[in-house]
Amino acid sequence: MTARARSKNARFDLAAIRRREIERHARHVGAADTEDFWRWLVAWSWHNAASRDPAGALQLAAERMGRALTHAETITALEQADDMRQHRSADKLARFLGVTFPQRNALGISTIGSVDVNRRARALLRKRRRRLREERRRRSRGARPRAEYEANSLSRGKPWEAEGMSRRSWYRKRRGTSARPPIPPLKSGGTRGTSARPATLSSGGHGPVPTERKQGASRGDGGRWEGGVYLTGRWIAARDKACGCRHSRLLSRDLCQGEAIFCGLRL
Repeated sequence: MTARARSKNARFDLAAIRRREIERHARHVGAADTEDFWRWLVAWSWHNAASRDPAGALQLAAERMGRALTHAETITALEQADDMRQHRSADKLARFLGVTFPQRNALGISTIGSVDVNRRARALLRKRRRRLREERRRRSRGARPRAEYEANSLSRGKPWEAEGMSRRSWYRKRRGTSARPPIPPLKSGGTRGTSARPATLSSGGHGPVPTERKQGASRGDGGRWEGGVYLTGRWIAARDKACGCRHSRLLSRDLCQGEAIFCGLRL
């Protein structure tokens, strides 16, 4: 949890918010002038359990609600709050105080429910109000509603079907591009494909590499060229071991065991 989230949770106090909403509702309905004023006093006391001076705090709250309490009335209200079963949930507290949904909206009450609209219905109404606010915000910015945008979209109209072409070709034609852009020619005047004349290989500043090496030249691995074929040193050793003789000179054919064999391979 981030520091900002921790500070936000630390500032949130459900009991304090409930006390302020109870006072607000009592002033709105004029509870101080009725015989049921004890209900708001008891509900306020339920949410003030951590107070060091509950009697003095309740007297100040009663004055904010519209009536001044004596010390005896304050003690009676506190004893009544201790003896009664507490109603702390949103809907139960709303039934205990008689909070209606219009009163809830008019007073901005968020932690107390209502007697005429249950919790599920309130959640649906909040969702609908949030959607309406977003719709008004989009309209104020000049954005079209989602339904209007989808009705006028090209995907819904499918104009490529009327012209007898695929969707991809229609969009490509609309952008003014061809299916395959032409391949630009090379700077040297040739093309990217193959030409009739094969390229001449060269190594640095030297001349062209010959197609055939001189017979007898070696690559440094103990092999040599024989008859236009390069034989590695390992292959030559295997040939000498197979035929039982060592070749001290370049041979194009060896006759071994009455069969024509070239360097150990049957011709």
